[in-house]
Amino acid sequence: MQKREEWLDYIKAFAIICVVIGHACERTMTGINTQSFLIRYLDFFVNSFHMPLFFMVSGYIYKNAKEAGKDAQFLPYLKKKAIDLLFPYTWFAIAIWIGKSVFSDYVVRKVETASLFEMFIEPVAFMWFIYLLFFISIFIWVLEKVLKDNSIIILIILIPMTMTWIWFKSGNVLIDRFLFYSLFYYIGVCIYKFQWLLRKWIIAAVAFILYVILFIPYCNNPDIYAYKIMENLTGAFFFFFLLHGIIEYFSLGNQALLYIGKNTMYIYIMHPVLMNAFRMFYIKINFHNTIIWLMSLILCGIALPVSFSLMAKDRLLLEFWFKPRIYIERFEKKRRGIK
Repeated sequence: MQKREEWLDYIKAFAIICVVIGHACERTMTGINTQSFLIRYLDFFVNSFHMPLFFMVSGYIYKNAKEAGKDAQFLPYLKKKAIDLLFPYTWFAIAIWIGKSVFSDYVVRKVETASLFEMFIEPVAFMWFIYLLFFISIFIWVLEKVLKDNSIIILIILIPMTMTWIWFKSGNVLIDRFLFYSLFYYIGVCIYKFQWLLRKWIIAAVAFILYVILFIPYCNNPDIYAYKIMENLTGAFFFFFLLHGIIEYFSLGNQALLYIGKNTMYIYIMHPVLMNAFRMFYIKINFHNTIIWLMSLILCGIALPVSFSLMAKDRLLLEFWFKPRIYIERFEKKRRGIK
């Protein structure tokens, strides 16, 4: 049986906590209409690496599973990713669209009627990550198959795709982010293929130095995409290598973080909805304490989804919506008479 590399769960936990912090900063700034220096730069900080880090981890996990003998056949892999990603995207995107329509006066990014019918062309709200991950996963699988897993040729294709952001953006979230994030996913694949790199602290040191040098220009010039690309690359590299080193060499054994890392789907899908509920409440009562806004949004964005995941465990009507493949595979085994 394939051994689970738990250090990846710790990195996923760190990344999802950063996602929650970023969304809490955004909702605090827009809800109170403040431009707090601390919150603004905290938002820039987490946004400089958290999504690229998620894609890198996803690429590493994909290659790990493939090398262990899983996901070798295209159609079973396509079915697996569709169930894992497209199913949750579909029903949660519809639910989020309904929520945004009903409470349109309290949301930052409003939706239109057409958005529901275009949800497979233009992803709904924050659900773009889950939807995009499906297409990138399939694209990299096909690319490796066609190019016989030649990393150099694949990188030659992917790097220019990412660099197109400097000169061109189509305006479609799915297309633009597909071009941008495919490289980060494949970097995760390469890290798995060349795992000896994880022991080279010089890579983390160089990435950190470049990250620090670029941070202020990136914050002051968010529309210059060359800064964004470099900051995302160096930030994701640095934190991937740093967290791997800390977890492996210091034998980190925090069960709470481990659980968060194994249940990031709950947090990713639920935290914006819960934050918006708190935001609506604070606006209604005319509450403007910046620190309490920020800390309470972060706390509810992590603690409540984790509590729900504990409650949902092994309860079909709750867990199925987040992890449908578990129950579909159980049903198929039962239908075939397999215990």
